[in-house]
Amino acid sequence: MDVASVANNHGMDYGEVGLTDTLTAGEASPVALVGAGNDADEAYTPHIAEVGGQTVALFGATDVLDDHLMEAWTAGEGKPGLASVKGEARERMLTAVTEAAAEADNVVVFLHWGLEGSHCPIGHAPALADDLIAAGATAVVGGHAHVLSPGGFVGDSYVHYGLGNFVFYNFDGPTAESGVLTLTLDDGRVTESDWAPARIEGGVPVPYEDAAADQARTTWERMRGTCALPLTDSPA
Repeated sequence: MDVASVANNHGMDYGEVGLTDTLTAGEASPVALVGAGNDADEAYTPHIAEVGGQTVALFGATDVLDDHLMEAWTAGEGKPGLASVKGEARERMLTAVTEAAAEADNVVVFLHWGLEGSHCPIGHAPALADDLIAAGATAVVGGHAHVLSPGGFVGDSYVHYGLGNFVFYNFDGPTAESGVLTLTLDDGRVTESDWAPARIEGGVPVPYEDAAADQARTTWERMRGTCALPLTDSPA
């Protein structure tokens, strides 16, 4: 399935009119949109698809919103906006995940989270990930910082704190480090994970090969220790 999240700190730069235009355009696209809606019910509804004989419910939500924009940008009753995990919206997302987990085989939450330029997650992020997993999320992944962050298993769920840039105007250094995360889901568990590192060249990611790929993967794996995160290579 092809899904894109609209929930991010630029999702309503052009106000409600810009958001509703985006949602209307999305209806005509083969790529499903999540993380925003014409009201809260739509914004906190996942896209559900059957993949490999199992159902996957995919949410989008943002953990990055300026305080003065939270009320205006968060979806409400009869009010277009974004799905959020900030403030009171956090409980709404946890409830939505619990309800989806009761119906779907697997639940994935794609979060816009992190601090720009920082490899390590914001202090509250591990607790947020734990809450989402406790609510029923099989995997919690996302990005925002424009650099790579650690990823790994929490029990038999998976958390990735920042996938970095992908298709992006290129800078040298950490903002050019990228990759593709592949997860194998099975009835509410992540059974396998693979991180294929890449480097952005000319605006697009080019996979590392051979020894360079091994070195890039090792550098990424070491971020777990640097950030003091209890993430593991394999499920418990």
